[in-house]
Amino acid sequence: MLKLTNEKLGGSVEVGNVASFPESVFTFDDSTLYKITWLQSPDNNSNHDSKPKIEDHEEEMLISSINKENYRCVIPKISHLATLDSDGSKEIDPNPYELMKPAFSKKMCSYRVENYWTYEICHGKYIRQFHEDTRTRGTVQEYFLGRFKADDLNKYITHYEEHERGKKRPLISVEDLQLPYIEVNMTGGTMCDLSNKKRMTRVLYVCIEEGNHDLYSVKETSTCEYEVISFSPLLCESSEFKLKTPTEHEIKCYSLNGKSPSPVPKGYELDDIQTDIKTQKSMRFDSENIFEGKSNLLEPIGLDKILQIEILPDTDSLSSISLQFLKGEYCLTGGSGWWKYEFCYGKKVDQFHEEKNGKKVVINLGNWDLKEHIKWIEANPSKRPKMGKTPKQVSHFYSYGEACDLTKKPRTVEVKLKCPGTSTPMESVTIYLMEPRTCEYVLGVESAIICNLLSSIDENGLFKNPDLISSINDD
Repeated sequence: MLKLTNEKLGGSVEVGNVASFPESVFTFDDSTLYKITWLQSPDNNSNHDSKPKIEDHEEEMLISSINKENYRCVIPKISHLATLDSDGSKEIDPNPYELMKPAFSKKMCSYRVENYWTYEICHGKYIRQFHEDTRTRGTVQEYFLGRFKADDLNKYITHYEEHERGKKRPLISVEDLQLPYIEVNMTGGTMCDLSNKKRMTRVLYVCIEEGNHDLYSVKETSTCEYEVISFSPLLCESSEFKLKTPTEHEIKCYSLNGKSPSPVPKGYELDDIQTDIKTQKSMRFDSENIFEGKSNLLEPIGLDKILQIEILPDTDSLSSISLQFLKGEYCLTGGSGWWKYEFCYGKKVDQFHEEKNGKKVVINLGNWDLKEHIKWIEANPSKRPKMGKTPKQVSHFYSYGEACDLTKKPRTVEVKLKCPGTSTPMESVTIYLMEPRTCEYVLGVESAIICNLLSSIDENGLFKNPDLISSINDD
């Protein structure tokens, strides 16, 4: 079988029969683009021994279509072509840190707005995260993630010439592209109460010609240490960083059947390949799914027909999970980046990170106390659910978490429990954390488990599903 990889489809599919030669090795991947041209045999001879001229930088293989049409294909050796390209330029590239001087000397700032925090980077000066409280005008919560001294740029310029010039650049993944980058460290940020160190950020600059020193991404790589990616058109003046335009390489396939070839032989149509890929993706099942379900194989239907399928989860399975959830035995875990979050209903909320050596760093954000929750709901009547109709979400208050070094008070967290809706997969769990005020958190939890509990809440927003509560009491 010939494995063809199409750059736009993002996958590979095996199609057709292949008779390849023992000495031939072909490599197809998504970074190399091919175009297949179907041609008549040069001498219009149906003899399989009739060969087109093969150059040193080419290889060949025999293939056949579903309709038994035979072809001899000539495939370019990409490694040979790449070597020729790399030998083309002998000019010395400019120092990339020198190229960045205009951005560092002017007050050039970029922003990235996320759910709660806004990030600001002023290139060559500082990076900070901040949140402006709309309820209290002029109140801003901010942390500096690092600062940069203008004189330090000369140190980077010198270091590049002495230690990095001529060496292979490190790469970072941006939108499925592996891009070379330069790194600038911003240090001496706001003190971190978790690590007892000042915050610092690695700023990675990559060449994007359409960029405007945009702040592409921000992530916390370890406690109070960050990594950001910025798009700079200035780096594109160096061939070290400029993204090469991909070349489309032609594969010539000559018919061996003594007649003009089909426009595209049966089995090699990209539409069919794309359909195969979609079919394969749709047949993937998660064997560890906690929700029991049933699957059916369906016969194809006409394009003018509409087929509506409703998958009903197993009721007993959902009840069992809901029961474990209410007991605090089934905890919901989620989050992205350095920190993850674990919510155990009626027990606790933890923030944690697992080190590579297996060590787990845990910070308790709050614990369940019914009396504290009722006091909180009475002090915040807007959080109390309206009786008589099923709400979309409820809020529970968890208190007396680990002491906060900045406020000298225990951490607290409001947990917002929300039903994600019928269109969300049953196994989906979304967890996110916000910090409106220092060491006072809001944890958003969206899960299908919550949906069948919201219809039976009391005046304090607590779940009171009769069947489930009776099961808990029986235990």
